[in-house]
Amino acid sequence: MTDEQIEVLRKQISIYATICEQLIEMHRALTTHQDSIAGMSLDNLYCDPLMVHGGHKITARQRWTPTQMQLQILENIFDQGNGTPSKQKIKDITAELSQHG
Repeated sequence: MTDEQIEVLRKQISIYATICEQLIEMHRALTTHQDSIAGMSLDNLYCDPLMVHGGHKITARQRWTPTQMQLQILENIFDQGNGTPSKQKIKDITAELSQHG
């Protein structure tokens, strides 16, 4: 890979990290209002399995540190050159990443 390609890859990984942080915020908003939505159907809401493990809440100071396998998955996605992913594609990517760490 050229230095330019590596830099582009770093930027793409940074974008995916930002997406993950936004998913954390969505999860935090859902869990903050858990009492007020108790008993409501949550079938249409998306909750990322990367954000909660064993019932533990992710705090604002914790950051996602991807495993080597997760980085490889992100690199493969980047190499496909699909541009900015749709919301559904982000959910699919997150689900795939959660299977590897």
